[in-house]
Amino acid sequence: AAGNGASLSPARNVGMAPEAQLVVVKAGNGSFSTSNILNGMAYCDAVATAEGKPIVVNMSLGSQFGAHDGTDSKSVAASDFGANPGRVVVFSAGNAGADSIHVSGATPAAGTTSFEFVVPTYTPNPGPYNDELTFDLWFDGPGGVTARLITPTGLTYTQTAGGQSVQSGADGEVYLFNFLDPGNGHRRIYVNFADSTGKQPPAGTWRLEVTNNDAAGMGYHGWILDNNFGGRLAKLTGSDPFYTLSNTAQGAITVASYAHRWRWCNASGSCYNYTGVEASDGISGFSSWGPTRDGRALPHLAAPGHGMISTLSSDAPVAASRLMPGGQHQLIQGTSMASPVVAGAIALLMQEDPTLDYARTVALLQGAADADLFTGAVPNDRWGAGKLDAYEAMADLVGSPATGFQVRSYNGNLLSSDAITNGQALSVRFEHSLGVNGRVLGVLFHPSTTVSSVGTLEFGIFNDDGTGKPGTQIGSNVSLSAADMQRFTWNYLDLSAAAADLSDGTSYHIVLRAAGTSGNTFIRHDNTAGAGRSLKEVGGTWTAVPFDWGVRPIVVSAGIPLPVELVQFDAVRSGTGVALSWITASETNNAGFHVEAQPKGVQAWQNLGFVEGRGTRAEASRYSFTAPTLEAGSYRFRLRQVDFDGTESFSEEVELTVEAAHVLSLALDGPQPSPSAAVRFTVPRTGEARVEAYDALGRRVAVLFAGEAEAGRVYRGALDGVASGVYMVRIVQGGQQQTTSVVVAH
Repeated sequence: AAGNGASLSPARNVGMAPEAQLVVVKAGNGSFSTSNILNGMAYCDAVATAEGKPIVVNMSLGSQFGAHDGTDSKSVAASDFGANPGRVVVFSAGNAGADSIHVSGATPAAGTTSFEFVVPTYTPNPGPYNDELTFDLWFDGPGGVTARLITPTGLTYTQTAGGQSVQSGADGEVYLFNFLDPGNGHRRIYVNFADSTGKQPPAGTWRLEVTNNDAAGMGYHGWILDNNFGGRLAKLTGSDPFYTLSNTAQGAITVASYAHRWRWCNASGSCYNYTGVEASDGISGFSSWGPTRDGRALPHLAAPGHGMISTLSSDAPVAASRLMPGGQHQLIQGTSMASPVVAGAIALLMQEDPTLDYARTVALLQGAADADLFTGAVPNDRWGAGKLDAYEAMADLVGSPATGFQVRSYNGNLLSSDAITNGQALSVRFEHSLGVNGRVLGVLFHPSTTVSSVGTLEFGIFNDDGTGKPGTQIGSNVSLSAADMQRFTWNYLDLSAAAADLSDGTSYHIVLRAAGTSGNTFIRHDNTAGAGRSLKEVGGTWTAVPFDWGVRPIVVSAGIPLPVELVQFDAVRSGTGVALSWITASETNNAGFHVEAQPKGVQAWQNLGFVEGRGTRAEASRYSFTAPTLEAGSYRFRLRQVDFDGTESFSEEVELTVEAAHVLSLALDGPQPSPSAAVRFTVPRTGEARVEAYDALGRRVAVLFAGEAEAGRVYRGALDGVASGVYMVRIVQGGQQQTTSVVVAH
């Protein structure tokens, strides 16, 4: 959701909203109680209210326990939360898509339905109450039902409507629950059989008989929950993987997972892949199915969640095959990885519109979601509305509905690879169908295990020469150092600097050329005869190859871009100075910003400093600048933005009054991040003061000041000689203290 990649240099594995602020709630130790979850949501709401900011809450948790209709207390609380402006909850869909744990049907009037559980032969787990099965059965109405459980040895346990019991026998302990649920008024039968001291559930067929005592039939759905017999699973006869979403709130977003990475190389350089058929871009087999028990179409959409590279806790055990280069990340998978991708995308949308609630957000996300050969016709019970498309969702939000975003993909499953050597190139012919002129935003390409570690890869866009081959180049090349290429996985390269504009429906070629490389660089392909779109340069001649390369250009509309203007400019007091911050939605040829101030009653503007821009960038960028000490009084502040060609433009002005010194203050003293994070501070009275820096684990790493400080005087200090990362700096004088965070990046 919000990783910034700063643990590696250059930054890598960056999340969706890397500048987002975080509220982190610990909801349990290995499990999450409903009360903790509800309290956690309330706490998030309180923090957001106090800060005056919107908040999106990600919950990568869930269970098959419950009604599966959004009437449980967690779902109701999440829906109530998301009904308010600036509040959205995102849930993971669940990982039961490959598990046959569900049954459904109807019990006729005055009839009996049987459910059979086949327990395998097993060696019991040590200790009591850990060889067990739980079955949660829900009827579509309140009818009177009698439940009867019969063990393989013929023991029978009965529970009439409106009661519950715990009974022990030679076949272990049996719990039967038969009540109406207060949330929806539906009949619920809850059954658990488990080992007790010295008594094990026997292998064989356990049968639950449910008799409908009413004069009308009732539909039902049931799910296996706990299921463990010495490490083996019991089987529910006639079961299927449908209706297995673990979160079904009516006012929160539920996210499925698809596979965007199937291959990777670990920290030691060994390369791996998931077993089974290559299925990159397909739905994750584990991703739970919809719909909900009450017939609503869920999940809402799918996002990358299979083969995710994410933060590694220093306390977490991780298999060597999953430890990623740099030792700071691990490779994991699950719908719990997909939901924070969507949560991060929503954070970006909320940055543009802080009033978004569930209804507007889900409309934006589903309206922009992509369908392809993998999703099939949407909406459906696996993909929901399709694949997340954050770009088009933002375009719709800011009023550019004609803005398009297309990943031009022609390859199938990447089953093999072929090499290019120094000077050689490969090409993929592509078109776009945006309906307006487009431009190349970037490219995805998939190397194999053997690549060059020297030289560069040069990417360029070319016209078609009329014979299906590259003709003249459009725009300029964009180069990637071969040493920065990641083996055996998808790589992304920003090509916006190529300035390649494309006409709608016209053929172009994206060309990848090895320059100054050593040995072979292998690129994956699908080993399947395609439509002649893929070429390889052999002896200076373009030659068709009988497959499609794993190279995918990304095209966006050129005529209706996302906003490039400044979207936020703020100024706040910081001691005797001013802390300025601003955000750009995107940038084109931006050399940087001159920060200027104008004292009240003075006509001239004075330059306070310069902050370097990001050039051409499609993503949002956040900037900060702390103005030096200013005399007390009122000031106007503005930004003078300068392009590389010298063109200038000015931001709107903000006004702020700077107060006199003699307050305890601690502020950043320059742009962040930087190799030497600087701070400045003042104290309200002359006396002993101390300024210290701590790392993320709370360990003191530096003392920036210790001694007598003079009231009102501005002091400065820098955090030198520490590793890249986020640090907390604290000033203490007497009973007062202040803290601020700094980011060191080498």
